[in-house]
Amino acid sequence: MRYFGASSVFSLALTVLARVRSDVKFSLPPIDVPLSTEMEPADFHGSCNCTITKSMVEKSVTLYINSLHKLYPFLDAQLLAADFETYWDIQSNGPDPSALRGQDAHRFFRIKIIAAIASASRARHNASRIACDHGCYLEATKCIAEVTSEVSTDSLRALMLLIVYCLFRPRKGDIWRLLDYACRLCLELGFHTEPDSEVPMAEREQRRNIFWSLYVLERIVCQLFGLPSDFPESIITAEYPTSDLAFTSGEEMESHFAIQHYRLVSIRSRLFSEMYLTEAGASHDMSWYHERLATINTWYIKTQEVVAPVGVGQLTCSVAFHSTILFLFQPLVTQTLRRTQEPSRDQFIPAEVLLSAGRLIQVYESVLRAPRESDLGMYPMTFMSAHHIYMASMMMMAYCIFYLDGHVSFPRMIPNPTYVEETAKIDLDHLLTLSNSCLILLAFCAEKWPGMSGMRDTYRQLSDHILKKVLQMGT
Repeated sequence: MRYFGASSVFSLALTVLARVRSDVKFSLPPIDVPLSTEMEPADFHGSCNCTITKSMVEKSVTLYINSLHKLYPFLDAQLLAADFETYWDIQSNGPDPSALRGQDAHRFFRIKIIAAIASASRARHNASRIACDHGCYLEATKCIAEVTSEVSTDSLRALMLLIVYCLFRPRKGDIWRLLDYACRLCLELGFHTEPDSEVPMAEREQRRNIFWSLYVLERIVCQLFGLPSDFPESIITAEYPTSDLAFTSGEEMESHFAIQHYRLVSIRSRLFSEMYLTEAGASHDMSWYHERLATINTWYIKTQEVVAPVGVGQLTCSVAFHSTILFLFQPLVTQTLRRTQEPSRDQFIPAEVLLSAGRLIQVYESVLRAPRESDLGMYPMTFMSAHHIYMASMMMMAYCIFYLDGHVSFPRMIPNPTYVEETAKIDLDHLLTLSNSCLILLAFCAEKWPGMSGMRDTYRQLSDHILKKVLQMGT
């Protein structure tokens, strides 16, 4: 899949490049970005010689439950203990996984792919986990035909686990085909509708969590690539899972983050439709943007009341909030980049765009530098993270272009935002610090996913050229 629609960061990046190349005052030389055909680390292929111990797999399951399960709670966590006992019995006795059938196959697959996901997540701290990740994935794939052959909840969960794995290793599977299969199976099972009242509450909650987890996965991936969704909003009647706001501990507050995440992605979905799937397109006035920004800000304030102050939920809250602000204003930034070439009236770009871009970079840098066992260290860095980082980086470059142009002002649309302390003024020292952080993060992404080296190279050459002119203007 190499098509990227208007909502993708690559659309913004191309506009920034076109703007810089077409203006004589920039005189940007051609950007030499070699085409990379190596999409995974060199040691990712081949056999796995690592020893898979019982303790290692137990820790992998714990890591998954404490991180990714909080984002996408489509598994029944209470049944994973039984899954693990069955898995270890099969692993110890040594039968060929491809010969497994029924629940044995499902239980073996679930634990094995969870171990692969956890190893892929841990690989940023320990490169040796790449081999374990690869080995566990190869063993899990021996069961794929069996665990995806039925129209059942277990088959849907198997597909969703493969999708989560592909967030870390996008070249290990066709995520578009997996999403298509999962969405079709979800619709066939009727999980997009609210079940009858006769269905037990526990089963209803599981159905809701499965549907909304898939909804989030499919919507965000599609929006990052600029593609329409397979889930029309008009057919969705499934309610959000039940939320008890009478929390007694930070752990309970953290567990309810997923519900708030579902709500924000639903807001993003409406934005996508209004900006890219209607005749009006992205032609909206500032009052329209102000109203949508107020809705997103209200969501953020509400979320701070029901999400623990630390942990994966809080981190995802920050990432989702700031990336959604960039998502909202990308069409306006793109239009303004084109208009600044014309000697027309002054343009306006909300200061919240720069503030959110900077905050997003700060959050991801703190995640990258965090110790392995900390809350930040457990946060999953996927290819979606790379797109968010690149989006924030390109927004910073767009702001520099506006700053140099001199015809763009940066008013605040929210007078006293609760989420940032920085002022709306472009501070050169702060800008340089953020730019260095962008390079560190994009270098990490290029190392983790070599096919994304173009992000790093494009930003490096753009920032070297544009920031030099910003500094000259500021002196």
